[in-house]
Amino acid sequence: MFALGAPPLVADFAVITIGAAVLGYLCQRIHLESIVGFLLAGAIIGPNALGLVKDMELVEGMGEVGVIFLMFAIGLELSADRLRKMGALMLGGGAIQVGSTIAIVGGCAPCGMST
Repeated sequence: MFALGAPPLVADFAVITIGAAVLGYLCQRIHLESIVGFLLAGAIIGPNALGLVKDMELVEGMGEVGVIFLMFAIGLELSADRLRKMGALMLGGGAIQVGSTIAIVGGCAPCGMST
């Protein structure tokens, strides 16, 4: 891909980093969160879309790093006071989500077990 003969890992890493930076910047310019651009970059550049990066292990590793940064950014946005105010809502909403998921999966599951 690169004329200088860079190792494939370096070239793939550069493509991912440049793509994420460009799409993150563009999303920020149109008043979206830059994280949306990072997610779009991963979806577009990865092996299942344009196929600019074919090394699946590298894509998975970069995805894991992206999730770590996403969780870090979310953690920076939340304060202890905000968590206390949202505590009941989060616990109630979480219980409703878990309960409804159990009900849906249980309703879709076969009633009897056959051997």
